[in-house]
Amino acid sequence: VGYLSAVTGGQTEFPFLWIYGVSFAGAAVAAGALLERLRPFSGITSDISIEPAEEFRRDAAERLSREERILYWDVQNPRYVSFLSLLVPGALWVGAGLQCTTNIWAAGLLLVVGILLLFFYGGQRTLVTQEQIRVRYGILGITVLRLNVSEVRDVEVLRFSPLKDFGGYGIRRNRGMTAYYLRGDHGVVVSTDKKRKILIGSDTPSRLAAIIEVVAGFPHRDEVEVKEK
Repeated sequence: VGYLSAVTGGQTEFPFLWIYGVSFAGAAVAAGALLERLRPFSGITSDISIEPAEEFRRDAAERLSREERILYWDVQNPRYVSFLSLLVPGALWVGAGLQCTTNIWAAGLLLVVGILLLFFYGGQRTLVTQEQIRVRYGILGITVLRLNVSEVRDVEVLRFSPLKDFGGYGIRRNRGMTAYYLRGDHGVVVSTDKKRKILIGSDTPSRLAAIIEVVAGFPHRDEVEVKEK
């Protein structure tokens, strides 16, 4: 509204009208609170699977006993990652095109930020082999965690609160452990011989825990025990 007023009024400067900003923001918050109170309760469906992965574990153990190569991928790629890494860069590049004739520095900044966000496309990928556990991010597969299987001392499935325990999503850290996740409230905690604890978020945490236990040579467990943080 302020921009249109400045353009139609022939002004040379764009005044930000705080009264409009406060009014719209206040109305949005009030409407959101009202709708939240009025809407009927609906349980949130989750894509997280914590069912025991015994058949998967047996198959992996058999393959390992036959000296076959183990290569397991676990992917977390929620919709908001695609939005941030595709639609937002597109909007930034459009803005850069509009700015390039008037403000080259602003256009360059928008272009660079858009490219950086594009690299995040693809989300988080966890790779497990006989030798290593790696967590990679984005379209380039940038490795943010590299852990030797020989360092693993314990594996457990953990249910946690993303906001309460870590304050958000992505690569997080608290006093107890370092976490890598993009969605959900379940993950696999890997304890190492260096007294480190690493939480890796997963949509199928029982499978991820099972394959890590198999490659690390841990004894068979009858069922997956989900611990509460």
